[in-house]
Amino acid sequence: MDNIRWGIVGIGKIGRALTHQLQSTGITLSFFHPNPLKAESFKEDFPYTEALSKNELSSVSVLLLALPAHGIIPFLHELKSEGISLQHTLLVNLATVMPTPTLRAEFPELDWLGLKFMGHSEDLRLHGNALFVADAQTAQGEKAKQTIQLFEQIGKVIIDDESVVEKLNKLATYHAIKAAKELEKELQSLGYPREYQDRAIAAIAPEVMRSYVQGTMGHFAKTIADSFDNSRGD
Repeated sequence: MDNIRWGIVGIGKIGRALTHQLQSTGITLSFFHPNPLKAESFKEDFPYTEALSKNELSSVSVLLLALPAHGIIPFLHELKSEGISLQHTLLVNLATVMPTPTLRAEFPELDWLGLKFMGHSEDLRLHGNALFVADAQTAQGEKAKQTIQLFEQIGKVIIDDESVVEKLNKLATYHAIKAAKELEKELQSLGYPREYQDRAIAAIAPEVMRSYVQGTMGHFAKTIADSFDNSRGD
């Protein structure tokens, strides 16, 4: 991968989480941000990165688009209107709710890879061990393969239909909010103060769910889990 120049645009939550994890791979990640103060702050947080000017984006081999879904098309049209060509750059669509086929239809002259993160940006930043889905329709070509190899260093990459990520993220988000609201309502009805409610929802419940998946629950949690299994058998 020494011949690849890696770049990223978008230094919000997902961009920062990815940059944090990618530092372990040893690559130099070039980034662009139009605000000089934010760019300087990002560089201070991630000293192994290098800042790019907008014109220098055309020199990047692979550009990770960590922009909000609604910002990708306007950003690329802006570059096009300014004569900045990305025809020799693989564009990696990371936006969960922006279908890569839509981007390919809007910019058919560009090379695309759909690579969607399944999870939450804070979990990616803190824990790594990420799960990505590379769209089967675009996971072709040498640059796409090298990109997948890079992301396999910070997690697991599955080749599939990228739409599965949006569907699963929506389903998990729905049930997480539903569980949080139900727990909050019950805690309120029992008269617990707000500080206790927040701790139960933000700290206890998520870590119990994590240990449930990892099979590391303690005796207390296992006893409660067993009670659910036993009740289903009645």
